[in-house]
Amino acid sequence: MNIKSKGLKILFWGFLVMSLLASSTATAMGSTKDNESKVLYKLKDWTKVSKHVYVSTGTMNSVNMVLVVYGDKATLVDLGYNEAEGLRIKEFIEKEKLTLENIIVTHLHGDHTGNYGKFKVDDGHFFTPRNTTDGQIIEMGEAKLKIVKTPGHADDLHDSVELTNENLLIAGDVVVTNVGSNLKFGGSYHTLIETLEKIKNNNYDLIIPGHGDIIDAEFAINNQLSYLKNLYSKVKSVYRKMKLPTTLDKLKNSLYENIKIQDCVLDMSVINTEEPDRFHKGNIDNILNLQAMESYLSGHWEDEAKKTPRNETFVFPSLDGLDITADLYLIDNTSPIILLFHRARWSRGEYLEIAPRLNELGYNVMAIDARSGASINGVDNKTVLRALENGLAHTHPDALVDIEAAIQYAHEELGYEDIITWGSSYSASLVLAISQKYSDNVRAVLAFAPGEYFKIENKSIAKYAKELQLPVFITGSKPEEQWYRPLYEAISSKDKVCFIPESQGYHGSQALWKSSNDNDSYWNAVKTFLKSLKLK
Repeated sequence: MNIKSKGLKILFWGFLVMSLLASSTATAMGSTKDNESKVLYKLKDWTKVSKHVYVSTGTMNSVNMVLVVYGDKATLVDLGYNEAEGLRIKEFIEKEKLTLENIIVTHLHGDHTGNYGKFKVDDGHFFTPRNTTDGQIIEMGEAKLKIVKTPGHADDLHDSVELTNENLLIAGDVVVTNVGSNLKFGGSYHTLIETLEKIKNNNYDLIIPGHGDIIDAEFAINNQLSYLKNLYSKVKSVYRKMKLPTTLDKLKNSLYENIKIQDCVLDMSVINTEEPDRFHKGNIDNILNLQAMESYLSGHWEDEAKKTPRNETFVFPSLDGLDITADLYLIDNTSPIILLFHRARWSRGEYLEIAPRLNELGYNVMAIDARSGASINGVDNKTVLRALENGLAHTHPDALVDIEAAIQYAHEELGYEDIITWGSSYSASLVLAISQKYSDNVRAVLAFAPGEYFKIENKSIAKYAKELQLPVFITGSKPEEQWYRPLYEAISSKDKVCFIPESQGYHGSQALWKSSNDNDSYWNAVKTFLKSLKLK
C-alpha cells in the first residue's frame, strides 16, 4: 500500500470513529437533536444540552428550568410554575446526589417563581434582578456564571445568565422560541430590541430560551427581531391608513384582523400554533400604546377617544414599606374612586374587565395586588412576590396593611375625598373589618363572598361588622349564603343590601365576569346600590 492510499485509509477510519463518538455522545446526552431542522433540542424532562447543563420544560407555555452541574454542586436557574415541576427538580437533585449551591431567578413572574421557598440555599446564594449587578460573577467550583442585565421584559427587571466556560446563555424570557416574542407582561419594545441586538452580537454557541425548544442561536434571535420589527412597522402602517376620526377600540380590532403572526416571523415552524394569538395581540397592544400616545399628543384623535380612561400600573408603599403594585383606571380628579381587592390565590387581574365597566358608570378605579395571592387572567401578583423575596408573612390577614395603605394613598396622595372599598372572598372580609376605621373618607363597602375565614387580633369578622355604620352591599353565590348572611345580619348600618342570585351564582367578584352566568343580575344589583349612595 502506498503512502497516499494509507493516508486515505487513516482519514476514513478517523472520520468513522469521530462520527460514532458524536452519535454516542448525543445518545448519552438524552437529547433529540434534529440535524434536519433548526430545532437543536426538543426539550422534555431533563434534557442534557451541554456537558454541565440540564433543562426541564414545564407546563406553563413550555417554561424552562435549568440546572448547571459541576461535580456534585448545582445552580438552579428559575423555579418553574407548579408543584409537579418543583417535585421534578427535587427528584433530579436527589437522584444525582447534588448539593444545591445557588438559585438564580431571571425575573419575578409566577411561571418562573412558582416553587419559591421549596428549595433552600445559604444566605447570599439566592439571586434575583433586585440584588444583582451587570457582569456579576457567581462562582461554583470551576464554573463562572455571569449575570447579564437584559431589560425589555418584566418591567425591565430581568437577568440572563452566561456560562463563560461554555459560551452559553440562559436567556430567560427575553428570548422565547415558541411565540413570536412576549411584550405582554411588562415588556418594552425598544428596550427589548436593544437587548436582543446585544445578545446577537455576543455570538453565543447555545441559547436556552425562557420558553420553548432550543433552536439555532442565531436563528432564534433573528426570528424574534424580525417578528418585533415587522410587527412594529405593520402597526404604524395600519394605524396611518385608518380613516380618522376613529376610536382606540376600532383601531385595535383593525390591527388584530390585518396583522397575522405568520406575516411577521421568518419561520413559523418553531412557533407554538396552539396559542400564538394571545401573545401576538398582547404585543400589538404594547406597541400600539406608543403609537396611540403619539397620535393623542398630535391631536389626531376625536374627543371620544381622548376621554378614554387613563390607565397605568404603578407602585406605592404599604404600611410596613413593602411595595404594592396597583392598576389605576382614572377618568377624572373629582368622581369617587373604588378600591378593588382580589380573592385568594389571585391578583389585580381579577378586575381586568370589571374596572372599565366601573369607569363607564362614572367611577375612578384602583385595583391592587395584596400580599396574599398569586395570578389570574395572565396577571401575576407582584406584591406577593416581593413579600416572598423579603421573607414577609403573606397569609390572608397579613394583607390588611395593604388595604389600609391603599385607602390612605387614595386619599392623601391621589386626593380623593369619596372612597368606596370593594373586596372579593378573603379581601371582602378584610374590607368589612377595616372600612369603618376610615369612615371620614370611605363612603361605602361592597363585599363579594365574605366569611369567617379567619380572625383579626382574636376578633371575629362579625364583631367588626357590628361596628359598621357605612352603607354595605354583600353578595356571593347562593350556596355561600350560609357564610355571608350572618355577617350581613351583624352589620349595624341601616343602609345595607344583601343580594342573593336566583341561579347558583359565583364566588367573589368573578360573578361579574361576562363568562359567568347571571352576571347581569349581579351588575344590576351593584349599579342600584352605587346609585343609592348619591355620591355623583
